[in-house]
Amino acid sequence: FGHMYVGCNLPDQDSTYGCNHSCNSDTDNCTGEIPPEIAEMSSLVEWRGFKNGISGPPTPHIKGLNNLEKFVMGWNNMDEPIPPEIGNECFADSHLELQQHCPPNDSNNLPQLKQLILNNNDIPHLLPKQLAYLPNLTSLNLDYNQLTGEIPPQFGEMKKITDISISHNQLQGPLPREFYNLIGGVSPAECDMIENYTPI
Repeated sequence: FGHMYVGCNLPDQDSTYGCNHSCNSDTDNCTGEIPPEIAEMSSLVEWRGFKNGISGPPTPHIKGLNNLEKFVMGWNNMDEPIPPEIGNECFADSHLELQQHCPPNDSNNLPQLKQLILNNNDIPHLLPKQLAYLPNLTSLNLDYNQLTGEIPPQFGEMKKITDISISHNQLQGPLPREFYNLIGGVSPAECDMIENYTPI
C-alpha cells in the first residue's frame, strides 16, 4: 500500500493488494490513510490496524466488502465522520414501506460485519443511525471519540448486538425509549457504555 499506508508490514500478503482473507497491522507504526485498494479485496474477512497512527475517515472504501466480519481500528488518529453509507436503510425491518422504493438490485452494505471497533480516535459529528442497519453486528465500540448529538432511536432495533460501548463522547439529549431494548431497562447513570452522556 506504499504511499498511503506506510511504515508497517502486512501479513498474508499477495502480490496485488497486500493481504487476502486477513490483514493485521496491529501496533505496527502504520501512518497515513486506509488505502482505496481495500475496496477491491472481495475476500477480506478481517482488517486490523489497532494502535497505529492511521488518519482520515474511519471506514472508507469498505461498504462493498460482503465477506468482511471484523474491522478493528481502535487507538488511531482518524478524525473524520463515519460515512452514512456504511449501512443500508432499505434493509431495516422497521422500514418495510421504504423497501418498496429501493433499487431492485440493491444490496445491504457489509452484510457479514460482526465487529466494528473504532474506539480512541477523534471521530467527530453525529452518531450515524445507519450503524443500526448492519444486520449481523454484534460488537460496536466507539468509546473516546468526539461524537455529538443524540443517540439515534434506531439503535434499539439492533437485534444481534451483544456488546455496545459509546462512552466518553459528547452525546446528549433524551435517551431514546428504544435504546432500553439494548440496556435491559437500567438507568443511564448505571450504564457504563454511555458514560459522559448528558441527558436533557
